[in-house]
Amino acid sequence: MHALSPTDSAFLWMETRSQPMHVAGLNIFTPPHGSGPEFVHQLLAEWSQHVKAVAPFNLRPVLRMGLWHWEEDKEFELDYHLRHLALPQPGRIRELLAMVSRLHANLLDRNRPLWEIHVIEGLPGGRFAVYNKMHHALIDGVTGARMAANSMSDNPSELKAPLWALPFKHHPTAQRKTAAPGLLEQLASLAKAGKEILPGVGSGLWDIVRSAYAEGATALPFQAPPTPFNVEISGSRRFASQSY
Repeated sequence: MHALSPTDSAFLWMETRSQPMHVAGLNIFTPPHGSGPEFVHQLLAEWSQHVKAVAPFNLRPVLRMGLWHWEEDKEFELDYHLRHLALPQPGRIRELLAMVSRLHANLLDRNRPLWEIHVIEGLPGGRFAVYNKMHHALIDGVTGARMAANSMSDNPSELKAPLWALPFKHHPTAQRKTAAPGLLEQLASLAKAGKEILPGVGSGLWDIVRSAYAEGATALPFQAPPTPFNVEISGSRRFASQSY
């Protein structure tokens, strides 16, 4: 067991139902030429043989004495993290994005390692999608992109282990030699992370107050007409895509 970094701890402290702190990616794949309709089932059968996860995919967050720590999940269940889904007919991209929107709105279970992989079949032409969902305390965007690239191959004859079973040497949750951060350090990092996540809040409030007294001001603070962009944010999420 080892302590989370102050920044990673901040993501756990700040998470709420309306402010989830997980990141995700959606990839669409085409089965190899000549493969049959059972390709996705065969792929999942191969993945399911890797019942043990390597760090950081075997770690769950634990709060002790006011500090967050990473602890190995001794009761790791692959069936909980690897999920097989099928799209409703007619199986268009629209149905895929609607399904992923619902999946993305749910918080990750903190009693388990903070990740899920959903394999979704039912797209036209035998295509299938893989939706990866991971907590930001467990993985950042850059590291996630590197791990995803490391899990793929440009050689069709090479078969790599799935993401949770593939060693990744330089992950930020790796054991550190430095002392664990104290509670004050974690709280200070929380404040710093809040400042980074919500940039310009102080200056923005000042601009609002100043504009109220400015000559020729046409609107009072917080009196803008209602639009889809200035309503209170809920826990619901919408997953959208666009091709260029």
